Amino acid sequence: MTLRRWLGYSVSAVEVGLLALGFCFLATVATSAQDVEPNSCDQLVLKPQTPYARTISELTRIRQHNDTTEFLDTFDRRKKTIILLHGGMGSELWQTRQSFDPKRGPTDYRFKEREAWLDLRKLIIWGNLKQLKIYRDDRDFGNQIIVADSAVQAPLVNPYKDTLTCFRKAFGFNAYLLAWDSRRNLMVAVEELRSIIERIKNDKKYQLKNLFIVGHSMGGMVAKIFFEKYPGLSEDIGGLITVGTPFYGFLGQLRRMFNGEPILNNRQAYDAREIAEIMSSVPGFYTILPIDVDTYQRIKSQCKKQAPPSWCDDWPKNYPVTDLRGNVEDAYKGKHEFPEWVRTDELPEALKLRHCLAKPLPNSLREKVFHIRSKGEKTAVTAKWRQTLCPPSQRDCDYDATQRLSAIKDEDIGMGDGDDTIPYWSAALISTPADNIVNLARGSHMTLMLQSAVLRDIYKIVNAVPASEELMAKCDVHLPQMATHQELEAELQKLDEMDPDALNTLGEGLGLSIPARWRLLQELGM
Repeated sequence: MTLRRWLGYSVSAVEVGLLALGFCFLATVATSAQDVEPNSCDQLVLKPQTPYARTISELTRIRQHNDTTEFLDTFDRRKKTIILLHGGMGSELWQTRQSFDPKRGPTDYRFKEREAWLDLRKLIIWGNLKQLKIYRDDRDFGNQIIVADSAVQAPLVNPYKDTLTCFRKAFGFNAYLLAWDSRRNLMVAVEELRSIIERIKNDKKYQLKNLFIVGHSMGGMVAKIFFEKYPGLSEDIGGLITVGTPFYGFLGQLRRMFNGEPILNNRQAYDAREIAEIMSSVPGFYTILPIDVDTYQRIKSQCKKQAPPSWCDDWPKNYPVTDLRGNVEDAYKGKHEFPEWVRTDELPEALKLRHCLAKPLPNSLREKVFHIRSKGEKTAVTAKWRQTLCPPSQRDCDYDATQRLSAIKDEDIGMGDGDDTIPYWSAALISTPADNIVNLARGSHMTLMLQSAVLRDIYKIVNAVPASEELMAKCDVHLPQMATHQELEAELQKLDEMDPDALNTLGEGLGLSIPARWRLLQELGM
């Protein structure tokens, strides 16, 4: 077909030249638009599954079969539906008794009787956290497979049980908790979310406009990537509600990669280096590092416009991580001195996910997205990163994950607004309409999903009408009291001073008070 026939009219050579120039201009504009937007999410794919990864998937389906079957068997097409995605380390993790064997069928594996990570006796006294390490070939510690199943429970601490009960019995929703292993690449959970939504749509012939995804903390990150990766499904869905989600990262993981976890360091079972190695071994945690500097600068430039989004009022004026002279220190750039145990090979993949998380949603989806975030708790919002791990007087040294040689010392952490874990500015997307962002005056990260204000807002978003006081009374959700870090440390110190034989006489809760157990869960989760 000639250019004349395609355009439907006669064109001259000059017009052809102008047309070509126009195409070049459009291409330039398109390229420029790409330059000011974070990378596309299209390149995010689940890695080709190894025999080990396939076995994880098969065992996950087997382990979660009862919960999934009960949800689908009792599903009521007349009701609104909530899929709840828990926060980081928010599911129980179950470990196989047998080591992986490619010749072994999935039904030939048996699971240990006790959950793998949040049995407090095993965690604090016996060093159970070591079992959560993931090696560079994505295999679990001891080659014994770990899968996620149900919401995490510790003695008298269950952060999602009352929430689900409220959704089901008081609000009358179909409600399902998608258990996922936050240690692994987030794309695994994205695909699991897609699978359950397609089952609801196809098997139950359900109108997805009545389905809402609620993501707490890292669970909101999974949902955001799903919205980007599967816009067709997402346009049919009623909405996405995130609660305390770090779209632009937070400082906790960066500190852990250097210093371990203070609440566990140097207890009976670990030293600081062991904790730092474990926390640095899991791919999923690299995605929650602070935002990369290029994305920060893009958003900052948007906030300099004459009519910036109101959201920009909360955007940090300076990049949150700097060296001692105030120069930007971007963990994703790879120009820094990391401890040898940090998996720098995970940074490129994590950066792709970080770009997808920060990417503004298209117009067709942004009205469907809602954020709930808390402002009134002291939260780490800035940090100073020393350029060398060695003190000036010592040319060569082995980094030992102590504060003495730390590249990020506690004294150089700046505090600001947030929920005690996630900075306030990080917990809402710049592309989300201001009317779709709920700002709480107070609220601690781990207990956000148990706050009446949060549940009330979720009900209003889903049903477009406020929840009555009578309805809220039926929720019967009890907001737990939470100890301070210092109070938890004092209780753990008493355990450190006990005779080993006396420790063995304590129950699963190790004699820790309930407020201390909630604080422990908050400090270890995301």
